[in-house]
Amino acid sequence: METNKLYECTVIIDGGLQDEPIAEAMAMVQKVITEKGGSIKSVLDIGRRKTAYPINKKTIATMPTLNLPQTLRLLPRLRGYSVMRMSFCAI
Repeated sequence: METNKLYECTVIIDGGLQDEPIAEAMAMVQKVITEKGGSIKSVLDIGRRKTAYPINKKTIATMPTLNLPQTLRLLPRLRGYSVMRMSFCAI
């Protein structure tokens, strides 16, 4: 029996990009999630922020957070679809 858990997925996008490429990257991530059979419960976009440490030699990033009620089988399919990095944690 599969158990659906609520996962928090933070997508880290280069903060040096203009608003349009950031929106395109988020649309692509959301499209991949829905095409792979997932769903998005909510999206929290806090805008551009300074990172605690450089990521790909960049210190400013846009970090929208998605809440995903998913099965564990979907999560490995999402890795590698963000501009800079994507991280998951169970909440």
